[in-house]
Amino acid sequence: MKGMSWTDRLSVVSSVASITGVSLVWMKSSVEDKSFMTSIFGGVASVVGALFSIGVILITLQLFLMIHRSIKVRWPAAVPGYWLICGAAVIWCSLLVQISIWWLVGEAWTMRFS
Repeated sequence: MKGMSWTDRLSVVSSVASITGVSLVWMKSSVEDKSFMTSIFGGVASVVGALFSIGVILITLQLFLMIHRSIKVRWPAAVPGYWLICGAAVIWCSLLVQISIWWLVGEAWTMRFS
């Protein structure tokens, strides 16, 4: 978020809030028969899962952009091929990260507190 204007920061925060809100509304149907502690634990796990997945995607893109700057200087002709490989890697890695995070969130919702 370094070098971003306030409107850009507000846009990022609102995106995180909307993703989190959609996730919580989606999981609301499974909360009705849960205890209060299970609902709190599952809600926190959902928020953390959403924030973590956004963070992983942003860090991955920043890493690829850093490598892009290095390749652009040394081997300018390799840039299109690099981005084809990076595009496939970003798609598959983000898919696997999402699946694993939401599996963990689903497991958090099945916790039973006495």
